[in-house]
Order: sequence, then structure tokens, then C-alpha cells
Amino acid sequence: QFLYFIGASVAALMRSVAFTSAVMAALATIALADCPPLPTVTLPINQYVPENHGLDGPRLWQLAVCSPATYAQCGTIPASYVIEINGNGDGCDVGFNKDMSFGQWTNAYGGMNTFFSGTASIQDDRIANVTLICDPSATTPTADGPVVAYSAQAGTVWNFDIRVKTSVACGGPNPPPPPPPPPPPFPPGPPGPTPPTPPGPPPPPGPPAPEKKEEKTSWVAILFVVLVFLTPAVYVGAFVAYNYFKLGKRGVGELLPHPEFWKDFPVLCLDGCKFVKNKFMQLIGKGDGSGSYGGASEGSYTKV
Repeated sequence: QFLYFIGASVAALMRSVAFTSAVMAALATIALADCPPLPTVTLPINQYVPENHGLDGPRLWQLAVCSPATYAQCGTIPASYVIEINGNGDGCDVGFNKDMSFGQWTNAYGGMNTFFSGTASIQDDRIANVTLICDPSATTPTADGPVVAYSAQAGTVWNFDIRVKTSVACGGPNPPPPPPPPPPPFPPGPPGPTPPTPPGPPPPPGPPAPEKKEEKTSWVAILFVVLVFLTPAVYVGAFVAYNYFKLGKRGVGELLPHPEFWKDFPVLCLDGCKFVKNKFMQLIGKGDGSGSYGGASEGSYTKV
């Protein structure tokens, strides 16, 4: 257990160092700005969790983005830049008390953006992605949609995308919002989807679908299979077994039932064919109407 604890601690430290390095590299390529003069404010913003809607619901969010502040009902949470408070305002969940951008803000995600990290069950397992959007009419800050929470690194890190409209983000020229960049390897990505809108009225019902007729097995078909296939097979099998085991007969000609009939069967077929041929020749006027069956002459049929 001690080795497991050491390994988990090292892995957490590496994740923190790797993410901090990635953020510093991104900051080196984007124009930096000082912290916007947003006063400490507490906003009611719903939380939206696409992976687990059981966690959706109202929350209070205290923002003190330039200078961390405490919240009266959060006795165990230190002064933080962002504090997640339950909907009743009498308990706190997470305090994001570490400035990952070292006081610098970037133009990203359609406004002024920065990151804060906080602690909950594991150190540095919560990231607040805060974006302040320029709105000259928003002298009192308002939420720009819900706070979208999503997991990263197999659920070990949770990100919170917080978007706030405020006039303090309009201090300088505000570039047009760029398209959302691809998410960095760890952890924040572009703001997640907004909650689904309620569905509209249902379309008028169409014509009823034709009912499928239930397919039923016909008893006539079952009787046909039994009489044509199963009964002859049982009859022949019983005869062959009786002749083989009881009478000691061998060979196909002796084992089959009625061997005399099967010996004469080819001759009977040949005579039948000759009989049909002669009657057909008589019908078309090219024969005398005589036919043989079993060697006997047959001429008693009435001419057509």
C-alpha cells in the first residue's frame, strides 16, 4: 500500500507538471492581458453534466478572479478565485485556489480566458475554465449559459467551463471570437453543449401502419410432410431392419420391402412409356392405337 501511495502521488505530480507546462507553452504563443477588474461576485448558475444528469442542478458560483476571496459558509475552503457553492448557499463543494496562468489572461473561447485549479477528494483534480465575454450592457455580470462539467483522464480530473458576460471585459479592442480550438491534451476543451431545449409540439399523426398478419403453420402442411416423407421412411426403415436382423437377408435387393415389385419396376416403367406413346400416336392419327403393358396387347380404349 505504501508503494501504491508513492506511485499515485508521483503520477498526480506528473499530471500537474505536464498540464502546467502545456498551459505555459500555450500562453507563450497567445497575446497576454492583465486580469480584468471584475469585483467579487456570486452568481446563480445551473450546472450541466452531460455524463451524469443526476448531478445537474442549481449552484452558486463565487468569482474573485483577480484576488482570491473566502465564502462565509466555507470554513474549510481557503480563499479561492472560484468557489462552487450548493444551491441553498449553505455549503461549498470545491475551491479553485490556484492560478494556473499566473495572473495572465488570453483572448480565447470568444472572450478573456484563464484557468484555475482546485482541490476536492484528490489534489488538483478540478479545473475551472473561466471566460469573460465582452457585453457593454452587462454592468452587472450575468451567466452566459450553464456551467458545463465534464471529465478527463478516465474520470480522475473534472473540468468546469464557466462563461460570464460582463462590461469589464470590454476595456480594450475585443477581437471577433475565433472558432473553438482543438482541446489540449489535458484538460480544458471548448465549452460543452448547452442543455437541450424542450421539444416542440408533436407532428400530426400519419396513417396507421398496416398490421402484419401473424404467420401460422398450416396443419395441412404438417400432415403432408408426415404422409409424404416421414411415413414412407419409417415403413422402409422398419422393413429393412426386420429383414436384416430377423430374416438374416443381405443386399439392397433383399432388404427393401416387396423385392419382386422393385425387380419388375424398370420393365413396368418401360411398358408404361410405350403405352402412352402409342395412345398419343393414335390421337394424332399416326398409329393403330395399340399399346403394350406387361407384354399384353391393349386396344380397348375408345378413339377420340
